[in-house]
Amino acid sequence: MKIQKAERLLICDGVNLLEEKFSKFCTSNMENTAFTNCIQCHNEFDESRRHPHVLSCLHTCCSSCLERIVSGKQIFCPDCHSQTEISSDPCKELPLDTACRNYLDFVRIQRKPTDIQCTDCPDQSSASSFCKECFTFMCPECTTAHKRTAITRKHLVVPVSELKESGLNEFHRKDTCNKPGHEEQVFTFYCDRRGCDIPICTLCAVCDHNQTNGHLIRNLSDVYEDSKTVVQSVIREINARGTPMSEAVDQLEKVVDELAATETDISQEIDTIFDKYQKILNERRYQLQMEVQNHCQVKKRDLQEKVKTLKSYTTDVKTATDFTNRVLLYTTATEFLNLKNVILRRILELKNVNVSIPAKDDVALRFLRGVSDDSFVQLINGIGNVSSRESPIPQSTLHNGHSDTGPMKSGRSEYTSPINQELSRSPARTPPSEAPRNTISVTPTTPQSVKRVGDSIAVSRQMSIPAAATPIREPVQRQTSLPAPLEEKKTMSTVAMMNGMPKTPAEEKTSFFSKAKPPDDHVTADVTEKKPRPSPLKLEPSQPLGLGDFLRNLEMRGELPMKKSEKTAQANRESFQQLSPDRPFQPVTSPISPKTPTTMPPELKNLPGVVYGDIVCPDFTFDVLTIHNEREVSLDGKILRNRKTGKPSSSGTAEKQFQNYKGIVGNFPFKELGKYYYEVDVSFTIYQPLEQTWLVYELGICRKDIIDTHHTVERHEHARSCYVARYPEDGKLAHEFWHNRDLLTYVPLSDNTAGITVDLTYGLLVDTRRRKWTIADVGKQKKLHTFTGIDFTEALYPVFGTYNPDLVSVEMTLRTGSEISAFPPFLKGF
Repeated sequence: MKIQKAERLLICDGVNLLEEKFSKFCTSNMENTAFTNCIQCHNEFDESRRHPHVLSCLHTCCSSCLERIVSGKQIFCPDCHSQTEISSDPCKELPLDTACRNYLDFVRIQRKPTDIQCTDCPDQSSASSFCKECFTFMCPECTTAHKRTAITRKHLVVPVSELKESGLNEFHRKDTCNKPGHEEQVFTFYCDRRGCDIPICTLCAVCDHNQTNGHLIRNLSDVYEDSKTVVQSVIREINARGTPMSEAVDQLEKVVDELAATETDISQEIDTIFDKYQKILNERRYQLQMEVQNHCQVKKRDLQEKVKTLKSYTTDVKTATDFTNRVLLYTTATEFLNLKNVILRRILELKNVNVSIPAKDDVALRFLRGVSDDSFVQLINGIGNVSSRESPIPQSTLHNGHSDTGPMKSGRSEYTSPINQELSRSPARTPPSEAPRNTISVTPTTPQSVKRVGDSIAVSRQMSIPAAATPIREPVQRQTSLPAPLEEKKTMSTVAMMNGMPKTPAEEKTSFFSKAKPPDDHVTADVTEKKPRPSPLKLEPSQPLGLGDFLRNLEMRGELPMKKSEKTAQANRESFQQLSPDRPFQPVTSPISPKTPTTMPPELKNLPGVVYGDIVCPDFTFDVLTIHNEREVSLDGKILRNRKTGKPSSSGTAEKQFQNYKGIVGNFPFKELGKYYYEVDVSFTIYQPLEQTWLVYELGICRKDIIDTHHTVERHEHARSCYVARYPEDGKLAHEFWHNRDLLTYVPLSDNTAGITVDLTYGLLVDTRRRKWTIADVGKQKKLHTFTGIDFTEALYPVFGTYNPDLVSVEMTLRTGSEISAFPPFLKGF
């Protein structure tokens, strides 16, 4: 008995402590009307017309609103729209929210006690006291009457001012039995029999719920503790899922935002593709119209000459006829015979003239369509395909933590917040090792995707272009331990693997780099120079199918008429050749080549280099005199490495040598109006994983006077930067595109794992007329990013930076001028 009594005292102490904590919580949340106001009318509950009733969804609605929103035997929650089933009067069937009622009394006291009105007075006087037995507020007059009445004179009445310091337990009403004859009987037991499950008083336990009749009687406090334990346990389980669920909601909202951005990007891509095809159609329409015009002009000239000839002949015949008739009428025989020979000579001459009148069919001009409607519709339907791939969020992600950061700024600050790699994917931020959850791609039609089936063209839709969020490439694994030598191994390059062709091993030759000590603590072997790789465009060209090729295929199959004049056939062959994706771009050496376009500005015709259409590939090198003293450049100004040599590879210390910028600048300025193209081969090997937001290398353009003010150019207004660095959210390497300290976008690149080697070829297109700079992955034939709104009023120079030589080996090879064998077709239009 003593042990049970001690346990009950301990439970009571716990309940009092819980009530004390709840009172503090209530005091700090008095302004929150969610506990005290109806979810329908938003009015505060009271004891007269707005009794709080609990719906099955645990929202509370007043009795006045319940009568209005009830629909048959159903009530739909005004807040969450959940359904509550009822069988009778909702005010009688739905339980009262007594917690809300007690809390409301407590809040009224804490707010302003003088505003509380007397419960009994009809004139609504201000309450001055509170009866703890009746739970009523009373004015002074009602208080006096309450103390005089025989039934209530022994009730405990306290001033309202004292209740302000009381806890919430002071407002708990005594729960008494409401059965007739059981008045004032406090609930002390609980009938736990199935079908009952209600608190009962002592009389109920003896009369209505006697154990001899199969009822199960238990102490009310024991049932309360057991039920509270069960409820708290379930609440803990729900709360344990609350945070991951919130993270999942945030993730899905990000996916929705990403989907909206993807919709915009794909719509723009579709517009670009169809604008291109529309341009081809317009060119073909213009060509046909010019052919019609030329045909009509030729026919018109011929017919006009024939009309002129016929008119002249008719006039001559009429003149001869009139003259002959006049002579026959008005001359004598002698006079006629004197003119006979002249007349016969003329009329015989007119008689022998060969006059040909063209038939109507000879001058008729017709248009032969050549392409059936079905064939053209089939071609159009084969242009592009929108696909969607979705995968559910793994269940395990609901138990991981997640945090997010605001807009990123330059400065490469340390990132210390833990990020859940499953739930923290921002738009276009999917790591290489994981496919995106929701990827939509547009598949343009290519010549390889067109197959001939019978007499029609079948367009394959199995090819797809990965969205921006997919990885750029899978790196080639070449090292498994540290320290690792940087000797070139006989393996397949990334570009060669993509095309299914092994890379030709580089021939051994003497390096023209100046001798330098190896990087400290990591690399002990010299780097064997690599042979320049051929352009990936030679291996696998890929372009959208041109309309000219489609028409040519139809003509070869006999669907277009082959009987045309030699001039028209030659014009068509030239047109098809212009529109054919298989036609290679032939380099045109400037400035003396007769093939240099006449539309090129005069200032570009004398530039050294080669020209592809309106694209100039200038011939320039690294400015070796500007190399940072911790970097290495070849004497011919074509290859840059991030070795720590302690001095430039050329002899002596140049005045132009960079002190802050960890790299070098090109010796060609971009200022004159035109399009300029150059390429950079990059190969890097990771010795140790990079930490925080450390850099690997940078490609940029910048005004010359501000290059050396910092170790990168991404923070300058008159510069644009693309660099590879460790991305803090997933710890992997990514392309990041910066301007004026702002991160514009990023594209995942590779893992940040020791021993991997990544090879890339960048195509860089500068358009000073449209103020753009486009960076592309030539190996994947994919545009990475286009900077717009660039100010070229002052010359911008290409810059090349390399970083962290103790952690990663970087080699850049600059390819310009005649070293570029072809201009990438996929960059046309950017």
